[in-house]
Amino acid sequence: MELPIHFLRPFFLLLMIPVAWLLYAVWTHKKSAQKGWSKHIDTHLLDHLIIPGSSSTSKSTWFYSACCAALLSVFALSGPSWEKSPAPVFEKRDALVIVLDLSLSMYATDG
Repeated sequence: MELPIHFLRPFFLLLMIPVAWLLYAVWTHKKSAQKGWSKHIDTHLLDHLIIPGSSSTSKSTWFYSACCAALLSVFALSGPSWEKSPAPVFEKRDALVIVLDLSLSMYATDG
């Protein structure tokens, strides 16, 4: 079964790896920052101390939106296409050469 989407520049899809790694790194850092407070504050008190609409939440929302935009941009850079473009490398281009000798030796009689 053949995929309905073809990529004109598939090597641009390799840029998704650093973007995904950055997204994962920020996500794990945020989780570890919340766990850092749990070492010093009891868990039943920590739930009441964390403000749900804090500025760090809005910053992370912007960051996740930027990562999604970067992933979409990388996908667009890879050149998705419904039809596979013909590769000019595989086209057969045999040249036809006609040589005509017009020298004086052509007037000699065979004998």
